[in-house]
Amino acid sequence: MKVKEIQDWLIRQIADILDMDPSEIDIREPFANYGISSLDVITLSGDLETFLGRRLSPTLAYDYPNIISLSRYLAEENAAAQAGSTGPDQQGQWTKNEPIAIIGMSCRFPGAENPAAFWELLSHGVDAIREVPEDRWQKDRFFDPDPTVPGKAISYWGGFLDEIDRFDPFFFGISPAEAENMDPQQRMLLELSYEA
Repeated sequence: MKVKEIQDWLIRQIADILDMDPSEIDIREPFANYGISSLDVITLSGDLETFLGRRLSPTLAYDYPNIISLSRYLAEENAAAQAGSTGPDQQGQWTKNEPIAIIGMSCRFPGAENPAAFWELLSHGVDAIREVPEDRWQKDRFFDPDPTVPGKAISYWGGFLDEIDRFDPFFFGISPAEAENMDPQQRMLLELSYEA
């Protein structure tokens, strides 16, 4: 199927969802700017699967956020499938053994702040479990050997990451107040994505 056919179909569908004239739809305008809801996106994805006759990723509208980029991607994917080139099948599984390129890697584990340190930890069989660091909390205050006592820990030991308080919110365009309320895993995801 050609780019223009997919574009025309998308224009008609979006115009119908928004109760607009198709001529008012700009193919370069992000879907989000039209106020399309998540439910509309899911419905559109399902209808698009029927129109194209194949399964699609439910995140396509987020990966390709306007009509022009989505229709180009779908037309190229369709052409590649017809030409028999490698790529994921309808279940997302690769059809041939092809080389891949790892373009970035990052991790943070107790006792290992990067992939090289993690490999060293694994290859030497290091146990990274340790006593609660002094700067975390007063371990004696929260310890009780009786596991039925609520709000108490039954161990002085755990896996702890270093420098978890060193997040730089300004680097990521986040206010300090917002950073304090973020889940530490979200802050770590930002740091590790940048490192990778």
